[in-house]
Amino acid sequence: MGKVSSPSGLSRRSAVHAILSFKAGKPPKYNVQYFTVGAMPVDRKIENVYLGALSYTPRFGLIVGDYGEGKSHMLNLCEDVARRKNFVHAYVVHNRTQDLGLHKPRNLLSRILKLIERDYPEIDRDKLHSRFYGFTKMTNGPEGRWLFARALSELSFFLLDEGYNGLAICIDEIEDCMNLHFNQFRPVYETMNYLLSELDGPIAFFFATTTAGFETLLAKWRLYVAEQDVIHYEPSEIYERLFANRIEMMPWSAGTGTDFCEKLIAAHSVAFDWEPPLSGSDLYEIAAERASRAPSARWRAFVQNAVTALEVIHQQTYSYSGAKERERAGGSGRKQLQAAAISIASEGATPGSTRHGAPVNSDGLAPGVMVRVVSGPHKGKLAEVVGVNAKGVIVKLIDKPQAGLSFKPDKVKGQEQ
Repeated sequence: MGKVSSPSGLSRRSAVHAILSFKAGKPPKYNVQYFTVGAMPVDRKIENVYLGALSYTPRFGLIVGDYGEGKSHMLNLCEDVARRKNFVHAYVVHNRTQDLGLHKPRNLLSRILKLIERDYPEIDRDKLHSRFYGFTKMTNGPEGRWLFARALSELSFFLLDEGYNGLAICIDEIEDCMNLHFNQFRPVYETMNYLLSELDGPIAFFFATTTAGFETLLAKWRLYVAEQDVIHYEPSEIYERLFANRIEMMPWSAGTGTDFCEKLIAAHSVAFDWEPPLSGSDLYEIAAERASRAPSARWRAFVQNAVTALEVIHQQTYSYSGAKERERAGGSGRKQLQAAAISIASEGATPGSTRHGAPVNSDGLAPGVMVRVVSGPHKGKLAEVVGVNAKGVIVKLIDKPQAGLSFKPDKVKGQEQ
């Protein structure tokens, strides 16, 4: 199989970031559009929310999905569209331990303002404080729920003056309000009513929840409304009018799984500069068989298994090709490698043995072997080998777990891990 061409717009750094994110069970923060498969209707629904907001009319979207089925991916996709549409984006998770959510509008507004300060330093901070300081002093009671909607409206127009096209807000895990004391789903319902009746301006508002969580939340809202004399909107009206754009998860099937694997192989090629010896359908068969054993979170299990399988094949491929290269070079690879980058420390391994289940090459190098840097800015420091290939080794500095260096026979090159 020939080398996979580099995906358009996917740099080596972003490819590495994506692979490491997938391995940890999380979607990548950037280039999420590239890894989105089988989701054209979803793309259109998200786009429609932003297009509606551009007409200065608030638009809402509901993202429904169970854990591990792609909800976080959809939320990242909403953020990706916000960047492309020049919207300021704020993402908040309902958190009962921090009194953060729609049931505490003052706390929620304060968090949104802090996120804007942190993520958009170009926005005039003094103006932001002077315009919205008063709103952060409002109560978390009924009046605060009304003021929350008015504050967001003013904030969206303020962002227009700052050169942006509007405000995008994602509130995740709204069903968490049912786990709070004192029936906090009631003030959440009232806040929803005010958002529907009072919100104004270029605002794209997304709510995310699990399928079962949202159904239970609607049921509790119906019981609450039945006890009230005066209400604004029935729960069914909130569902129909506030969540007209219901965004479903990407379907997990042989077609979408294979499409994802092809994109993953291409990203792996960009990240590590190698020629994957298998097709997307081959990788899908490997990952799908393992993911089928997972009782839930199949998308997450499938993605993690695909990344792991590709990583193992990568290591095995280079272990074989590296041995062939040294054989042709007459055993000179060690001398070139050591002169360029590292020397094996006393903690090293014996050639022909194994370390963490991986074979130690003829240079005594394998994942887990301790080495010492002998040239460059990190000279003298201990490092751990995390990968071996035909061009050299990849090591991680022991005293800086987040830093990494890629050593090659002809030069020493920094690589973020």
